Formats: sequence, structure tokens, C-alpha cells
Amino acid sequence: MTLSRQEIVDEVVKPKWREPILRVLAGGPKRWAELRNDLIALKTGAPGDGLINTELRKLKGLGLVENRRIEGAPHPGWALTTEGERVFTAIRKIFDEPTAPLKGLTFENMVERSMLIDTTTVHSARRYNYLLGGKDHFEVDRESGREIERLFPGVGVSVREGRKFLRRAVEFLAGEAGIDQFLDIGTGLPTADNTHEVAQRINPRSRVVYVDNDPMVMAHSRALLTSSPEGRTVYLEEDLRNPLRILGNPEVREVIDFRRPVALMLIAVVHFIEDNDEAYAIIRSLVDALPSGSYLAMLHFSTDTLPPELAADHARRTAEGKVDAFHRSKAQIAEFFAGLELVEPALQVASDWRSEVPERDRPRHQDVAGFGAVARKPGVGR
Repeated sequence: MTLSRQEIVDEVVKPKWREPILRVLAGGPKRWAELRNDLIALKTGAPGDGLINTELRKLKGLGLVENRRIEGAPHPGWALTTEGERVFTAIRKIFDEPTAPLKGLTFENMVERSMLIDTTTVHSARRYNYLLGGKDHFEVDRESGREIERLFPGVGVSVREGRKFLRRAVEFLAGEAGIDQFLDIGTGLPTADNTHEVAQRINPRSRVVYVDNDPMVMAHSRALLTSSPEGRTVYLEEDLRNPLRILGNPEVREVIDFRRPVALMLIAVVHFIEDNDEAYAIIRSLVDALPSGSYLAMLHFSTDTLPPELAADHARRTAEGKVDAFHRSKAQIAEFFAGLELVEPALQVASDWRSEVPERDRPRHQDVAGFGAVARKPGVGR
């Protein structure tokens, strides 16, 4: 039996004790007494024994739990079924945070959206999380990540240097440039030093809009909404390929004042758009919508720094349709900044851009497959 999204909302989310039972059993099979004690330990109001038995029978009827022998125990205990694991995985991150809904999105809507997560198809945000050493990915993402690691052993270095570039870029923007509004598209799964954390350490009044197209990022989005009291962060589930929908979203317009300078953050996302004309047009439309004095910060994948055999292999796999991140040369990446004023040191290998690490201690360029830059939109507003 596979539950629909609505059935999960009605039969698991709304009843008080069913999700907590799944939560307890997610840690492994439990004897009845252990299950009861763990539920009481949740401190949300101790359930009576009769209520526990009633809810276990209901969950069993839904195909989410089952009786199972427990090694070393004289009697069967309770455990999640495969369907129970699927359902709990889909909703666990929402329940791991306070249950206040996102603005304009009810708690039930969030659960419904989380059920759209496709665990059978690779997603770049989850694979990136795997390569960073995170925990929010599925086996299909790990398989893809391992294949990239086999073909490009330096990929772990490359993604970590990308995060460091993001931190340094935001530090410059929030500090020296005085920017307090950020539009971060292609956010990815939350990790250390997210844009709002870096910006609000410098200016607690910073306001950040995060945008990503992966429902799993939405399920984790509360980690992106831990704003300082003086600032503001919101999350929008949308695709970079729809710039007008992003710019016209009412909540984006509420948080960001487009009459004042904005920092547009495009970190390791534009290289997922294969067509050059489409990519340039999308970035141009976003930059055109920003006022003078705004900034574009971009990190983009490139094979220019790779050993010739690795660059040739990526070109071959691209021609065969086996990649989803598309190389652009340094010159092609520079075209995204046409008409803008590049901040020194201009377009550089990501590990070199305003690095605080001595050059001799930085990673080899052949292990950092990407160029990054920050540039200012000219005009008034200096």
C-alpha cells in the first residue's frame, strides 16, 4: 500500500501521536515498553497505553508499521515497514523544526511538497551536499557523486573551495560594499556559512531571499530562515530559468527593495543551463532588473584548469549527453559580467579570489574547476 500525499497529511500528520510513533521507530525496532517510554520522553503529553495500541493498529493498517521479532527479546516488537520509512523520510525535516508554517504555505502544504522529492533521480543540490560531506542525499545522488569523484578526484576540493568563495564574496558585499539585500538563486541544501549567516554576522539587518527548485531544499528551508531579529530571510521554490517569476514574486518584492542596491548570488548554478544564449539572456534579465550600485557574484564550472585528459573526457561525456554541469571557458564566463565593473582581483580561479590563505598553501588549480568573480552594476549609487 502506497499512501498518497493527501492520505499522509490526513492519516499521519494531523493525528497527534502517529508521527511521533514513526519518529521513535525510525531509530530501530522497539519493544512495546521501549516505544511507550520513548514517546513519554518526547514531553508532548504522555499518551495512555490504550491510545498507543490504537494508533499502532491504525499505522499497521496503513502499512507503515509491523510486528517484528527483535533479537534477544522474548516477544515481537514494533518496526517501520519500507513504506513507513519512505513516509517518515519525507516529513522528518519538517518536524525537526518548530511547526510554524512558512508565510503563505501551510504546514500541510509543506508536507505535500516534500512528498514530491524524487529519490530515484539525481539532483544537483543533493549530490553537491554529498560531495561537501553532508547527510542530505539519496543513493542515486551518492552513486553520481562517486562517479564524478572517480573521473575527477579533485571534485571534493573544488566544491569546498566554492563554499569558501561564497563566504568571501558575501563578506565583501556585506562589509566593504555595504550591501544589505541578497537574492541567492540556486541556494542548495543548507550547510555551514549560508549567505544570511555570513551577511548578518556583519550587518544584522541584512535581508536574504533564497531560491531553489528542489523540493528537498524546501523541506530543509527552515534552516535557511533563522534570521537575526533585525534582518529577514525567506525561501522561494522556483527555477533560475524563470527569472520573471522570481522577480515578480510578491514575497520577493516585500523583502527586497529594488530601489536600492541588491547582491545577486549565482553560486555554482548557471553551469546547469546548457544553452549559451539562454544562460546569457537569463542573467541579463536579472541584472537589468537591479538598480545601479547592485552586484553580481558568480561561481561557474570550467575545465580550463583541468589536466588535458580530464578536460577531454568531460567534453566527450558532454557530447554523449552524460553530464548535467556544462563547461564554459574563462572567456565565456567573463561574458556574464559584460557591462559591469569587476571587483579586484576580477575573474579568478575560485580558490584565489580574495583568499586569506598564502598562495603556496592554496589548492592546485587543477583541483579547483571553477572561476568566480564579483562585479558592480555601474551608475549612480556609489
